[in-house]
Formats: sequence, structure tokens, C-alpha cells
Amino acid sequence: MKSKKRSGTKKGRRPPEQIIYFIDRCLGRGVASALAQAGVDVRYHDDCFPEDAKDAEWLPEVGAKGWIVITKDKNIQHTPIELKATIAAKLRLFVLAGAGNKTGTQTAELILEQRSRIERTARKTPAPFIAGVTQTGVRVYEWSRPEAE
Repeated sequence: MKSKKRSGTKKGRRPPEQIIYFIDRCLGRGVASALAQAGVDVRYHDDCFPEDAKDAEWLPEVGAKGWIVITKDKNIQHTPIELKATIAAKLRLFVLAGAGNKTGTQTAELILEQRSRIERTARKTPAPFIAGVTQTGVRVYEWSRPEAE
């Protein structure tokens, strides 16, 4: 009698979702490169879209692929057309607070320091959401969504 080979996961459990980071153009190729060198699965804006692509154009495509967005563009959450696109695309959007004053290396370090929190939030929080990333952690923002109703 042959015994069945047991799988490496417990019954009923799926392996964790593979997280792909989409690095917004405003962060620069250096941030994407530093993250890739650290073993993060990244896609950089200019490798996927024209340089002049409007946020409202690429947000739906990134959402459809299930990638998480990393940006320092705080205006996405305040611009009605971009907020509407974020909601419609069911995006998981992470905004780096204070990144405007950081070098590319410092920005990549912040993302790597908060990587486990970013990925935990991405896996456990129903999309769409916008979260802030700081030195002290990740916080999902609350917003009213009259555009989505």
C-alpha cells in the first residue's frame, strides 16, 4: 500500500499571495532598482506605461493586475478623477509620507523597513484602500466615497 504524499501546506490553507510592487514614476527608477536588488518583485512605471501617462490611465490597469501601488503622490487621494479610478480599480495604494524630503536610497530603505507591514496590510485589508507609510508603520486611511455609490 502506498501512502499519499502530504503537501507542505495545511489542509484548506492557500500559500500567501505573491505581492508585486508597482513603483510610481514620481519615486524614480533608482527606488525600483534598489527594491529589486533586495529581492522585491517590482514593476516600474516607465517600463509598463508611457512616461506621460496620466494616473487615471494607468491606475485601472495596475488594479486589474492586482499589483500594489507605491507612490509619494498624496494628491491621488484628493483628486476626484484619480480617487474614482482608485476605487473603481480596487487598488491597494500606499502613499509614502514625507518621501519628498528623502533620497531614493532613503525611500527604498523606508519601503524595506515597512515591507512586512505593507504586505500584511495588502493581504488583510479589502481593496480598495489608501494607506500611509511612515517610519513608524502603515495606516489605512478612512475616506468617504460618494463617487463609488
